[in-house]
Amino acid sequence: MAFDTACINVSVNSSTPFNSRPVASISAPAGNVTFLTSDSITFTGSAFDAQDGQLSGNALVWTSNIDGQIGTGESFSASLSAGNQIISLLATDNHGDIGTATVSITVNEAPTNEAPTASINIPDDVFVYLTTDSISFAGTGSDAEDGSLSGSSLVWTSDLEGTIGDGESINISLSAGIHLITLTATDSQGATGNESISITVGPPPGNDAPTASINTPDDVFNYLTTDTINFTGTGPDPEDGELTGFSLVWRSSLAGQIGTGTSISLSLGGGNHTITPTATDSLGSTGSHSINLTVNTPPTASISDPDDGFTFLTTETIHFNGSGLDAEDGVLTGASLVWSSNLAGQLGTGTSISVSLDAGAHTITLTATDSQGVSGTASINSNVDPAPVNNPPSASINIPDDVFTFLTTDTINFAGTGSDAEDGNLTASSLVWSSNLAGQIGTGTSINVSLGAGIHTITLTATDSLGAAGSESINITVSTPPSNVARVSEGLVVLYDFEETSGNTVHDVSGVGSPLNLDIRNSNAVSRPNGALSIDSSTIVQSDDAAIKLIDALQFTNEITIEAWLKPANTTQNGPARIITLSKDTRKRNFTLGQERDAYDTRLRTTSTSDNGTPSLRTPYGSLTTDLTHVMYTRSHPSGETRTYINGDLVATGSAVSTFNRWDDDFRFALANEFTLNRAWLGELHLVAIYDRDLSPADVSQNFQAGPNGVTPPVPQPPPGGIRVNQGLVALYDFEETSGATVLDVSGVGTPLNLTVDDMDDVARRDGALFVKSSTVIKSHGAASKIIGALKETNEITIEAWIQPDNITQDGPARIVTLSSGTSSRNFTLGQEDSSYDTRLRTTSTNNNGIPSLRTPGGSLTARLDHVVFTRSHPSGETRTYINGNLAATGNTPSTFGNWSNSFRFALANVLSNNRPWLGKFDLVAIYDRALTQADVSQNFAAGHNG
Repeated sequence: MAFDTACINVSVNSSTPFNSRPVASISAPAGNVTFLTSDSITFTGSAFDAQDGQLSGNALVWTSNIDGQIGTGESFSASLSAGNQIISLLATDNHGDIGTATVSITVNEAPTNEAPTASINIPDDVFVYLTTDSISFAGTGSDAEDGSLSGSSLVWTSDLEGTIGDGESINISLSAGIHLITLTATDSQGATGNESISITVGPPPGNDAPTASINTPDDVFNYLTTDTINFTGTGPDPEDGELTGFSLVWRSSLAGQIGTGTSISLSLGGGNHTITPTATDSLGSTGSHSINLTVNTPPTASISDPDDGFTFLTTETIHFNGSGLDAEDGVLTGASLVWSSNLAGQLGTGTSISVSLDAGAHTITLTATDSQGVSGTASINSNVDPAPVNNPPSASINIPDDVFTFLTTDTINFAGTGSDAEDGNLTASSLVWSSNLAGQIGTGTSINVSLGAGIHTITLTATDSLGAAGSESINITVSTPPSNVARVSEGLVVLYDFEETSGNTVHDVSGVGSPLNLDIRNSNAVSRPNGALSIDSSTIVQSDDAAIKLIDALQFTNEITIEAWLKPANTTQNGPARIITLSKDTRKRNFTLGQERDAYDTRLRTTSTSDNGTPSLRTPYGSLTTDLTHVMYTRSHPSGETRTYINGDLVATGSAVSTFNRWDDDFRFALANEFTLNRAWLGELHLVAIYDRDLSPADVSQNFQAGPNGVTPPVPQPPPGGIRVNQGLVALYDFEETSGATVLDVSGVGTPLNLTVDDMDDVARRDGALFVKSSTVIKSHGAASKIIGALKETNEITIEAWIQPDNITQDGPARIVTLSSGTSSRNFTLGQEDSSYDTRLRTTSTNNNGIPSLRTPGGSLTARLDHVVFTRSHPSGETRTYINGNLAATGNTPSTFGNWSNSFRFALANVLSNNRPWLGKFDLVAIYDRALTQADVSQNFAAGHNG
């Protein structure tokens, strides 16, 4: 029989990643242990999941085969029913998979406990006493299991005064009334027995209470704990006369009883004391008087280093360490600790100083002074001898030459020698190479090392056996090799490249507007390795004032890109730890890029998120490492899509819809911490940038390829101010007003056609511009006769505007500049139709709505500052639209303005019916009664918006 065969290859890919079950373990109680039903049993266990990590809380459920669920979490205590109990710990991970651990224990019924008995022996039932009497109570308690009870097992109570004592006998005075006295006996198992009697307590015969008074000292006086304080007072009684001795008892609120009689003298401990003498007459009536005293404990000083009697040389730097402690102020530091020498006077302040002293026998004293000016001292003796004569060595650098230039990729060879008159040629650790930027870089006569970018002062220091040193220095320049890829500059608002080598300032090198420079609060907490800023301990790098440049730019576009080249110090920082933040405190922010353990967490405040910018966008755990990393966060508008990229790869997406209208404009910008200084981030910052647009994936890739040292081309800026064209000007608005609802016509032509903002809550005035944030209208009070008359006379027009649209989706067209009455009747309108400019002009050859209009190509309008000019010449009727000096569209509207309405008003940002709003920024608007030439348009563009 013949056989044929055939084969196919099949690949099966799992659609769901494998998820392992968690592993649970019980650490207490141990197995096969016996308990009683009366016992409180402690249960302890744990569970670990390969995907979720350590499990806790409701992920851990404890059950009993007899009692059902008995608890949750890693530890709890419970009593169980009698029987053979099988205890199970069920651990459930985020995928619902369960791991189990069990233990078996035995629970027996607790033995029966017989309650004790109590018996009151004295006094007799229904006995009568006075309130001045000290009443003796005696009784016993007996228990079948424990025997005779005593101490706190016997408790005496009164139904009028509560607990009055414990033990087999007590003596106490009681208030007036019929008291039910109960003795309660409690055995070791908590069972009780009691007996009660009733006694009557009545007031004593009539007696006038004595009075007490303090003669000295005065109320609210201040003393030291070392002072002996004299107290004098009196205690007259109407029946007994002047009370003395034990009838006059002095007490302190802090020290208790401090003496008896009319006069006492003593020292008191530190604190605020209430001093009270109490006078008691022969019938037990009392009177008292109180004053307040403050007693201050002098601080103590202690010198821990050096030892007493130690000898130093005049060439040595002596390190003194000490401390100061005050009972009221606690640990003393800073100027509260003063070091002095009997020979040299004051040496310094604080817990530690380092000084060199002249020869002599010095008595060194540390004086600790508290906030009330009280001092304590400690002293040691230190002998300082003249140092023996020692000729310092010489150092010489042979290679490289001074002022040589290298690249960061070069391995640089340094060679030199050291010679000493006493020690001869110096080698090894006696020769130390250092850089003013990189610190110590090696030892010995020759080293090879690569250095970071910067101008390095290289020093070879030779040190002899007696500590004398000599050095020689050279300067070399180390440069970063140029990157082949330029960084993206469009939309850049701030840029920090951390190329500073010293000082407390981090400079904004974006070249955009006024630099938003930052200050390092504590320069001792940072270092500057290789063109980076290393945050070595908690500090903050912050702007002095509100980050208006950032806030305005980002609020205007409602888009943002946060970029950083960084190197976290560890993967345990959390909070999130603040890397980059525009915020006020831990609960209020505009945006924050932070570190949450081994993930990046970005919070962005919009009108749809909280004041804290939550919910945030967090990258997967494990995506943050301690390697040098490129991180970018972007948010687009109006979609609200958010993205986080790491090293050019998209790792997280989310959504934060709506706008930035709820941003606070007084927040400051900071790196490495929150302004409350409790969200510190440690690590290296190599580059930080903020853009006012959503960088595309191609932009992100370009910046990643450029690297942390990539070159950023200059950001295109509006042309500098120059002379503008004035011929034919009719109305001009430069928006330089800083307050108020009026926009002034500053043309100087005829009667000013001033405009009024309908609602100031919808606009903002900053930096010589008017920002229209929400729907309003800016209009003339009456007909714009000045404009209408001038333009009808010439039948020519130029509409000019320096503007920045809020977005490229406004339509209608949205009215930027208009002379009209409503949505369907106008003399002229410059508007926005999505990403195009649309101009409508009424002539005797168009309809009342100015149709057909002249529209620029799609995409010619951006959310950037643009110079837009529309012109119409006569009699040709040719119309033109220019954008940033370039001709963008042409058309023709022949005939004249003879059909113009004389009643129309002039308006910006809307029509008078308020239903064609335009949002954006106005820097300049002008109307001319002639068609500006190409040269005129170029001149006005070159003059800029501040021309």
